[in-house]
Amino acid sequence: MENLKVCISLEKREEAIENILEFITNEFGGFDITSNFVIKLLEDTIQNVEQKSLDLPLKYLK
Repeated sequence: MENLKVCISLEKREEAIENILEFITNEFGGFDITSNFVIKLLEDTIQNVEQKSLDLPLKYLK
């Protein structure tokens, strides 16, 4: 496996996090979303990505 190091700015990281949270809020707009719900959803998402393959670029994980 190839070791890759990706560097992004703190500003870009925070922007990505805000976009993810905004997406979740919009997707479940009719419900009261809790932090626990978001944590579980993100944990499940990470697990899903791991199961599909850690070596593939994200654009191929469909």
